[in-house]
Amino acid sequence: MPKSKRRKLKAKQPTPTRVPKCLFEPVSARNSETGQDELYFIIDGQRVAKRGHPGTPQAGIWIPLVAGIKFPDEFPDDGRPVFSAGEVRWMPEPEGGKH
Repeated sequence: MPKSKRRKLKAKQPTPTRVPKCLFEPVSARNSETGQDELYFIIDGQRVAKRGHPGTPQAGIWIPLVAGIKFPDEFPDDGRPVFSAGEVRWMPEPEGGKH
């Protein structure tokens, strides 16, 4: 094959890894479906877990709301999130909620 008709193969560039957007959503009792304060963990806009209420068997642990999500129990509950899933920020409660 003549040189002019050969195609140079380009090295395939790696696709950049997309970092999921993670945040905590506090919901006050007046805006909650359960009538209690709730704390949700959100990944890419979907609630994936909620924090267990004091005085229940799930107190102090994250309760998965989506299949395939797991939270290890061996970490102490010192108020700091323990995961590596991207940026974490608090989402303010929406104005004009239930009263």
